[in-house]
Amino acid sequence: MEIGRIEDPDASDFDRQSVSLGGGYSDEALKASLRGEVRLEDSADNTRDRQTYLLSGGANWHTNPDWTMQANFDAAISNSDLGLVMDGDFVKTNFGFAYRPVDNDRLNLLMRYTFLYDVPGPSKVIASGANPGPAQRSHVFSIDANYDLTPQVTIGGKYGFRLGETSFTRDPADFTASSAHLAIARIDAEILKDLDLILDGRVLYMPDAGTTDYGAVTSLYYGVNDNLKVGLGYNWGKFSDDLTDQTFDDQGIFFNVLGKY
Repeated sequence: MEIGRIEDPDASDFDRQSVSLGGGYSDEALKASLRGEVRLEDSADNTRDRQTYLLSGGANWHTNPDWTMQANFDAAISNSDLGLVMDGDFVKTNFGFAYRPVDNDRLNLLMRYTFLYDVPGPSKVIASGANPGPAQRSHVFSIDANYDLTPQVTIGGKYGFRLGETSFTRDPADFTASSAHLAIARIDAEILKDLDLILDGRVLYMPDAGTTDYGAVTSLYYGVNDNLKVGLGYNWGKFSDDLTDQTFDDQGIFFNVLGKY
C-alpha cells in the first residue's frame, strides 16, 4: 500500500493512494503468478485526477515432457477526470506452446498467439517504448523453429502474420487496416569456443500498405556460462522481428543478454 503526495514544480501537486496484491504458485508441472493494483490520484485543481487499474499474470505448464504451455497477461487501464482524450489503455496477452522432444532435443519449436490493444494517452509511450507512436489493435500469430544440424551449427526460421488496425488519433473512425507477413531465415554457428556468430535475413510484406521491406541482422554472442550469453550486433533493416512494433526505427547497433534455466 502507498499513501503519499507527489510535488511537481511544473504542474499541480497531487495525492496518490494505491494498493496492490500479488501471489504465485509453483510445483513440478505448473508455475503461475498474478498481481493486481489500484491507484487513485487526486489534485486540488482536478487537472491530475486519475484512476488506474493494473493487472499482470503468467503461467508455464508442462503438459507432458515434450510440451510446455506458456501464457501471460498484462493490462493497464488509466482514466482521467479531464475526459476520454487523456485516458490510456493497454492490454497485451500471449498464449502459446513450446515443443522440445525429450528423445530428440535438436528440435525446438514455439507457436504463439498475441493480442495487443494499445491506445496511449498524451505523452505516454506505446508498447515498443516509442513516443509518439500509433495506437493499435492487433492479433499476431507466429511459429518459430530451431534445429541443430551439428553441435556447432543450428538453423532456424520464423513466420508470423498480423491482423490488425492502427491509428495516430484516438478517434475510432481513424483506425485503418494494418496487416503484415514476416519471414526470417537464420543460422547460428559456433566459430570459436563460447563464441557464436548469428546471421539472419528478413522479409516484411504489408499488403494493406503495398510495401515489401528487406533486412538482415548480424551478431556475435559470447557464452559467459551454461546459462548466460551476451551479444553485440547490428540490424541492417529498419524493422524488428516483433510484429506489434510498428515504429520502423530499429536500424542500428544493439546489445543483448540471453538467459536460460
